[in-house]
Amino acid sequence: MDLGNALLVGTAAFSTAAALVNWLDLRGHGKSFMRVSQILGLAGFACVTAALVMILWMALNSDFTYRYVWANSSATMEPIYRVSSVWAGGEGALLLCAWFISLVLNVEVALAKRRGKASPVFQSAMQATMSVLLFVFSVMIVTMGLFDRTSSMELLYAPDGQGIDFLLMTPEMVVHAPIIFGAYACLAALFASSLAHLASKDEHWSDTGLLWGRLGWLLLTVGIVIGAVWAYYVIGWGGYWSWDPVETSSLLPWFMTTAFLHTQIRRSSGKEYRLLSPLFGMLAFVGVVFVSFIVRAGGLWMFSVHDYGTSSSTSAVSRLISLLGEDPSVAGTFAFLLILLLVSVAAVLLASRKMPKPEPVPDASRFADYINDRDVMLLTVSLISITSLVALILLVKNMDSGPAAVYSEFNQKMSVLFVALMVAMSICLAWRLVGNERALWLAVGIIGASVLLALASARFSWSDPLVAFSLPSYGVATLSSVARLAEAARRGGMWARLYGAGAQVVHLGVGLLLIAFVVSSNLQSYPSDGYEAAISVGGELEVGGYTLRLVSVEASDDVSEYPAEVAQVRTAVVEISEGARIIDRDATLRILYAYDSFNGFYVLETVPYVHSSVAGDLYVSFEWMSEDSVLMHAKTVPLMGLLWFGSAMLCVGLGVRMLAWRGRLESSAPSDLI
Repeated sequence: MDLGNALLVGTAAFSTAAALVNWLDLRGHGKSFMRVSQILGLAGFACVTAALVMILWMALNSDFTYRYVWANSSATMEPIYRVSSVWAGGEGALLLCAWFISLVLNVEVALAKRRGKASPVFQSAMQATMSVLLFVFSVMIVTMGLFDRTSSMELLYAPDGQGIDFLLMTPEMVVHAPIIFGAYACLAALFASSLAHLASKDEHWSDTGLLWGRLGWLLLTVGIVIGAVWAYYVIGWGGYWSWDPVETSSLLPWFMTTAFLHTQIRRSSGKEYRLLSPLFGMLAFVGVVFVSFIVRAGGLWMFSVHDYGTSSSTSAVSRLISLLGEDPSVAGTFAFLLILLLVSVAAVLLASRKMPKPEPVPDASRFADYINDRDVMLLTVSLISITSLVALILLVKNMDSGPAAVYSEFNQKMSVLFVALMVAMSICLAWRLVGNERALWLAVGIIGASVLLALASARFSWSDPLVAFSLPSYGVATLSSVARLAEAARRGGMWARLYGAGAQVVHLGVGLLLIAFVVSSNLQSYPSDGYEAAISVGGELEVGGYTLRLVSVEASDDVSEYPAEVAQVRTAVVEISEGARIIDRDATLRILYAYDSFNGFYVLETVPYVHSSVAGDLYVSFEWMSEDSVLMHAKTVPLMGLLWFGSAMLCVGLGVRMLAWRGRLESSAPSDLI
């Protein structure tokens, strides 16, 4: 057996043994069993680490003994991109994810000793679950043939390796995948802790679940934002989000983790969300496996900007059956997805049979009585769940649709849900500041002002009605977050203040992100003739108050400053002015071309020009037509700066909250923040 496969088999064997020992520990609670399981966990980590190091070493040194390295790396690539080529393909990405799962498992074992709160039953059940997940991933990697040998014909065809897609050779893509897979491993720990809680009834599980849930949410947010930045500035989509199947599915675990974190706010009392909280924790990882299935079943959808597969013109059901029958990795991932979903639902149903009946909720005599911690949190969790469900329904519904139709429908429907989330957030954040009675009138005022602004916008055409509708709730949410941020800064010790302030920074970031998404998606400006227009040298194009004049067009074979894959650079120089003021006399747009004897020159990358201002961005790219004319793409995208700033605030806010974890213990007030 090949060394690489032997290491993966060793990982699977040690994981199986660790799971069995943990199961025996569930029966006897012996310390010797726990020590043995820890040793087996470390042995499994050593094996999967050795397999990862082995493939990294071969990629770095351009050793094309293994087909995976040959197919994804190249001797002409820079060393850093040879390293990142390891997770550029499905098999290597799965290996990286397995390594992170093993790392998280062993870190959790070490942390469990220090905590000393959770019962041995909970610890054994969680570690057994993590070991089973690692076993499944290891087996999948072996069956996918990560360490299959390269044939002599393949080496003859491309002796220096085929290399990865040119667009993936960017700093963003070097770090994007490790961050995302680190997040997925954290959500695997969240799944394991949720399932272990339902099995053990241990009420100390929240510490474990919150740690990995928060870290997973933070890493997932950072990874998604990096992917959005890459899409916006590198590959020239003209946007940061296209509602592609892979993008859309990646939001589902983020939404589920967000719902889990919100349920934990009330779950800490021990009386609410006793089943929903662990269910959301498990569904977050089910969403991760769903993302993996979408990636491997790229041909299932009629389109994908990620280009993971080619779709046929048959029905979606026929394509699914064909993929399941032809590709073992797709079939295995699909089966794993169904098993995890069934286990999650079954665990909750079994736990519900032994759960004591909830205490009756007092009847509310007035509508204002519904504005309280319990009900506003229920509203928030419900809206997050509905948003996830609608995204999933639209994803399945549009399996046979083209990208333009998908983008339009998703933008319309999801924008409405995002505005609803903003309205709910404004009420949730404001009610404690003003009290129940005033909160009722505040809610009525927010909705009334939103409706009036939307009607006025539709009547006088001064803005998009949905954008106008969202403004009052955004204003209230922002002011409330600022007020509560100031309040948190005065309450308790230093760590408690940071802990409370971190949540309000997250809320401010969410508000910025929601309003910026709705505005940037619905108020883009285009030239009068549409998104693209053919212009010659000296010609002009008007868009969103800007004037673009094509100064020159040039094709150059001088590519010494570019990577080896680039054979030609075609450039368009544009003068950009706003009114009488010239913003840029020589804004440069580029298209990088490769060349081969079969295809001639073909596009590697379109490098857009982005002019940023407080109001928004001017986004320009082009297609080559002739030596004196181009097809110009131009539009303005408002509030992009706020969108990036809001994304950063999300990450900073939760990062501060995690660092100030012990501040929760110093504060005597109940936590009402994620």
